[in-house]
Amino acid sequence: MKKFLTIIVAGFLIVTLLDQLIGRGLEKFFSSATVGEQGHLNHVLKDVDAPILVFGTSKALHHYVPQVIVDSTGMECYNCGFEAQGIMTNYALIRCITQRYQPQLIIYDLDYHYDIEYAPYTNNVVNVRRMSKLTIRDSLLNAIDPWAHLRMKSRIYPYNSALIELVLNRFQNSTYDNPEADRGYIPQHNVLDQDAIDNWNPPIATDTLRLNLIANLIERYHDRLIFFSSPTYQHQPRLDQMYATVKKLAEPYDVPIYVLGNDSIFMDKPELWDDIRHLNDDGARIYTAKVAHLVKLWLKTHPGDK
Repeated sequence: MKKFLTIIVAGFLIVTLLDQLIGRGLEKFFSSATVGEQGHLNHVLKDVDAPILVFGTSKALHHYVPQVIVDSTGMECYNCGFEAQGIMTNYALIRCITQRYQPQLIIYDLDYHYDIEYAPYTNNVVNVRRMSKLTIRDSLLNAIDPWAHLRMKSRIYPYNSALIELVLNRFQNSTYDNPEADRGYIPQHNVLDQDAIDNWNPPIATDTLRLNLIANLIERYHDRLIFFSSPTYQHQPRLDQMYATVKKLAEPYDVPIYVLGNDSIFMDKPELWDDIRHLNDDGARIYTAKVAHLVKLWLKTHPGDK
């Protein structure tokens, strides 16, 4: 029996040692990536230092053209948007970046589905697990997943779902490796079928955790934060209701929130859309011009470095 227990203990120690050694190697491997989503993440976390930053889901990634904002404001801008990443990831991104420097303005593109709605299947935090420099990483992950404190004991765990993708990205281009990418913005050039119909009509069911993260974001960065909500292809009758909770959170801090979903410039204009959810480059430049005008007005009343 004693020999059996000794073998079990020795096996456990060997597995633990291997986990720590392999995990350290994976951390170095991922932190040195320059391509794919991980490469984009590394650049945003380590190198970006523009005074104006854009955050949000794929709508942020494809709707905000930094050059248009630069031309309007005279200030450098970088698009930190990520595909299918909502407030849980973007909150972590902002907190991690502001450990390093303080941007003058944070533009956050709100997406009801990823930032407000109670939808457990959009709780995508794989990128947060790999933010080893983020001081609040563990507490944030624990708030999202009560078992995270145990899973994160493994140094391999943060990387086990992304290793194959990272290796493949060294041989084939991902969305983030688009040669037309400019300051993080990824242009799209399709034209939507004029008969396309947007049947998206989500229930109004807010997520307390997501709203708490938005509230904390507002409390911490209210003097440098603007919320936008991108255009929709077809009229959405409940937009005000969908974003009412965020408006209520933002109001005491005078944080602007512009819900531009039902802007007639973009509704039912297939020539401005790449697909049913995303503007093409022509549409994005028109939209960013509207955003840049509002940003320029904000900067006039909020001068100076923060």
